Amino acid sequence: MNVSELMTTSVRSCAANDTLQCAAQIMWETDCGIVPVVDGDGRVVGMITDRDICMAAYTKGQPLWQIPVSGVMAQQVHAVHEHDPLEAVETLMQRVRVRRVPVLDGDERLKGILSMN
Repeated sequence: MNVSELMTTSVRSCAANDTLQCAAQIMWETDCGIVPVVDGDGRVVGMITDRDICMAAYTKGQPLWQIPVSGVMAQQVHAVHEHDPLEAVETLMQRVRVRRVPVLDGDERLKGILSMN
C-alpha cells in the first residue's frame, strides 16, 4: 500500500504572505489543525498549526490579521511523495515526531496530506 491510497486530497493551503487570520479561517472551515504554506508554484515552503497561531497571538500581542504566516510557520518541512510506501512514511513520522505530512507529486507540488488519524 502506498501514500496515495490513504492521503486526503481536498487540502487547502495558504501563502507565506497571508495573515494568521487567513490560516485560522482555513482551519475553521475545513476542521483541521494544520495548513500547508505554498509558494506561487504550489510547492510547500512551510507548515502552520493551530498551536503556532495560538502561541503567536499570545506572545506577539497583536491581532491575527496583523501577523504574517511567514513569521510563525515551521520552515523545515518533512514531506512524502504520493507513491511512497506507507512503511517508509510511518518510519519518517515516528523519527521526526509529526502526525501529519504533506504529500507531493512528481513536480514537488502539494497533492494532499497524510495523517496518522
